[in-house]
Amino acid sequence: MNDTAQGAQPRHADTQTARDILSIFFLKKQVFVLTFFSVILAALAVSLLSPPIYKTSAKLLVKPQIESPILFDADAARLVGMENRVDVQFLNTIVQLLKMPSVAERVVDKLRLAKDDTQEARQAAANNLLDSIEAEPLSMANIIEITIKGDNPSHVVDILNTYIDEFIAYHISINQSLKGRLDFFNTQTQRFKQRYKALNRKFAEASRKLQVIDPQLQADKELRILRELEIRRSELTAKLKALHTRVRQLEGALQQLRETGQLSGVSTDLLTAFPALVEMQKSITQMLINIQRARNDFRPDSKPVRDAETQYQNMRRQINLQMGSIIEAARDLAVSREKEISELTQRINEVKQRAAKLRTNTIALQRLQLEVRLAKENYELYASKREKARINLEKNKARFANIKVADRPHQPTAPWFPQKGKLMALAVAVGLFLAIGMAVAAYAMDPHVWTPHDLIARTDMRFLGSLDHLPQAVEASPSGGKQHG
Repeated sequence: MNDTAQGAQPRHADTQTARDILSIFFLKKQVFVLTFFSVILAALAVSLLSPPIYKTSAKLLVKPQIESPILFDADAARLVGMENRVDVQFLNTIVQLLKMPSVAERVVDKLRLAKDDTQEARQAAANNLLDSIEAEPLSMANIIEITIKGDNPSHVVDILNTYIDEFIAYHISINQSLKGRLDFFNTQTQRFKQRYKALNRKFAEASRKLQVIDPQLQADKELRILRELEIRRSELTAKLKALHTRVRQLEGALQQLRETGQLSGVSTDLLTAFPALVEMQKSITQMLINIQRARNDFRPDSKPVRDAETQYQNMRRQINLQMGSIIEAARDLAVSREKEISELTQRINEVKQRAAKLRTNTIALQRLQLEVRLAKENYELYASKREKARINLEKNKARFANIKVADRPHQPTAPWFPQKGKLMALAVAVGLFLAIGMAVAAYAMDPHVWTPHDLIARTDMRFLGSLDHLPQAVEASPSGGKQHG
């Protein structure tokens, strides 16, 4: 080699040409191909063998917090004020609260995500849930994005929806006040409601058992019956007294008939009550007149006088029998009237007893009715107070309900991982870069000299020229390969 050859190619000896760089891939093509297809096969195995993981997200809008004035009426409409912006500190506070174990435990308990009811299982399920939840505020916005990953698309949506709802409830609960008042009024309302129902049942049962429906109406009915019975008894008593008087008069007339043989001096009332006495009186009077005529016209022992006396005696006996029958009938009627009066007296006593019992039962029922009315009034009072407390609590909640769901999670239609198309495209790009790097690394670690640049870089020798253009030099080479010198 001479100086002419050295001067002819000075730049070729000092720089690596594109041909030298391209020759690397031909020299190390096995490493390149092996590396490239290894990456492709690894990506294919991951996409085919990895279980699908689904991902969904929701967005929470954080509004400026409502501020209440220092003084306000708890039972009146509240005046509120509102800040104009949400600072970063408040957004970070919301993010930290989103990752609180208390929220995760609420979701675990509500959806029954724990394997059993032990505290360890609940805590492990809550930790797993927190690991799958991510929350971060979006830049330049009052929005926090919450994402969750899982192996079931519908399940992750349910979990995230429940997680959002439980977090909002948790956020309100740790900030709200006046909750104790609502609990108290709830307790009192339930207490008096149960008491009112129990007293109502007791009142209905007592009314049925005591047979008292309307005490006033039943009392008026009993008084009316008692009044009618007493009037009837008074009438019967008066008739009985009159009947006794007539019996005595009849007995006196009968005694007079027996003693004197006449029916004189009988009262008009008695004659009106017993019309037969009028005929008897006329008959006995006529008989006496006939006897007197016979005695005046005939001798005392004559037959007309004896016949007149015989007729008179027969008439007396008949009148005596009739008077006895009348007296007996009057006595029987008196006994019947006395029995009827006794029955009326017994019925009057029964009515009086029922009236007294009704008054006693009415007092008991009125006491029960008073207790029912008081229980109802207390129930309505506490129900009204509870409603006012609930309204005030809702107003109080409004101060802290400044977190709204801007976008609910949607059920993913395709898995978040592995995404086969993107994974394969990424594998091709990574495989190319990695294959190129591995080929370059293998070429750099190879001690053989392949190009003039390698000779200069790896030895202290200067490149003067090459015999690549001489075919006979190649043929004269003992190894039949390329030689550089």
